Amino acid sequence: MAMELEYIFKIMILLVVVAVIIGLVLSFRDQISNMIKQFLQNLGGGKQTFQLKVIDKGSGIFTSKEVATYIQSCYAAITSMSTAEIPAGVTNCYVLRGNFNADQAGILQSITDSSLQDKVNISADFSTNAAIVAYQDPEGIILVK
Repeated sequence: MAMELEYIFKIMILLVVVAVIIGLVLSFRDQISNMIKQFLQNLGGGKQTFQLKVIDKGSGIFTSKEVATYIQSCYAAITSMSTAEIPAGVTNCYVLRGNFNADQAGILQSITDSSLQDKVNISADFSTNAAIVAYQDPEGIILVK
């Protein structure tokens, strides 16, 4: 009988310990989640970087509307990152390869977000067969070069 009571008390103490640990995990789950994410990022080489995408149309033509779409996509992708994740300096989002039927006025008119239009700096020579869409931090502007 004494052995059975001792066994029951051990199980009760174990259940209390498990309940306390579960309570702590639930209370601090956000901090634990952030620590795990940071640990995994450090295993993967540190800070998250933006993945450059090369869009090759071959002999196809990029229109002003398509270039505007890539500008908006770049801006949305970079600004959705936390400020700590945004790389300092210029971050290239897209390399557009192909022919262009685009100009600065047409691109700016095709951008649907009017506040983004003021944050775009287009210096690309569209007579060439390539253009780069990039984000410049800390100014928060999109470059098309």
